[in-house]
Amino acid sequence: MYVFCLLNEQDRSAINPLNLNQWEFFVLSTKQINQEKENQKTVSLNSLLKMKPVRTEFLGLAKAAQEVIMK
Repeated sequence: MYVFCLLNEQDRSAINPLNLNQWEFFVLSTKQINQEKENQKTVSLNSLLKMKPVRTEFLGLAKAAQEVIMK
């Protein structure tokens, strides 16, 4: 399983990487990434979103991980 993290605060003066509310998380299975991206070493945000990851905030990470595992 992969968890991609995006610091998504739009107000540059308010950015605080320690504030978990400013982050968005994208969860995908290793199998799905291997099938769709094969030997690719990097992935853009647009490419990631096309794979339809489970999107969540920090407090939803455990649930998102369970959802990916159960697929």
